[in-house]
Amino acid sequence: MKSRSYSGQFKINAVEHMHENNLSVREVSDDLRIPSYETLRKWKCIYYEQGEQGLLNSRCGRSLKL
Repeated sequence: MKSRSYSGQFKINAVEHMHENNLSVREVSDDLRIPSYETLRKWKCIYYEQGEQGLLNSRCGRSLKL
């Protein structure tokens, strides 16, 4: 499976779509063709803990070695 990258605005829209339409994480990940529902679950946690700015600033993956 190929790794994808999503914009911060896409992540925000996905979480808000789920909330506004009372959909499950799995339903939205299927609708938006996000390969893993766990990805959306993580976005949801970040959104509710840090707000929209958390998704706009979030960086996933390994830290850069200096």
